[in-house]
Amino acid sequence: MKELDLSESIVKLPVSTRLVLPRIVLKRLLFGHRLAPGSRVLDVGSSSDSLAPKFHELGIDAVTWCPTSTQSSFVDDDETIFAQPNMPDFADQFDLIVVREHHVFQQSLLTSASINTTAKLFENIRAGGAICFLDPILSADETHSDACWERLFELFPGEIHRETVRNLTLQASERLVYRLRSVTLPSTQIDASEWRRIAAQALVHDTNCCERAAGVDERRWAA
Repeated sequence: MKELDLSESIVKLPVSTRLVLPRIVLKRLLFGHRLAPGSRVLDVGSSSDSLAPKFHELGIDAVTWCPTSTQSSFVDDDETIFAQPNMPDFADQFDLIVVREHHVFQQSLLTSASINTTAKLFENIRAGGAICFLDPILSADETHSDACWERLFELFPGEIHRETVRNLTLQASERLVYRLRSVTLPSTQIDASEWRRIAAQALVHDTNCCERAAGVDERRWAA
């Protein structure tokens, strides 16, 4: 598989080029997961800042799924953006799924909803592929800890990775720390029924993975 020439595709993009993610974060996604022209990526995020167009410029087949869209459900003309609450039935599996925004993971990572959603995402990844949960961090209390994510990931087969990327741009609004938490799947394909079995076996009484999650749940029920 041909390697991406990031010196031409990302690093030398004009400063005026609008990127949904900082160049350094996009590079880590590409290099860290060995993406190349012809790879297939699912971006789970928002239709207003889809990663798909930028991946297309790099020769990567990408689509965006927006589970938290406030708009009515829709599929764009090119079928690259799907805005709907339930995961679409994609014909082909992905080499990488990047999760940037999904309401399920804002609450406890150990609820049945979180576990089943994770299993559903895994169903759509090819053997040896990966899922990466991407968190831009402004303060320590705005995200789950590494321990929370590991408690979720350890319920499933795969190799866990985590990385912290600091964006050192001159623009104060972009001085973020990004946490990349990933699971690389086994090289042997796992079918959908097995992922569902693993999720069912992992389910426990809904519980909070941390004090932050407990606070989110208390606010949710109070509303």
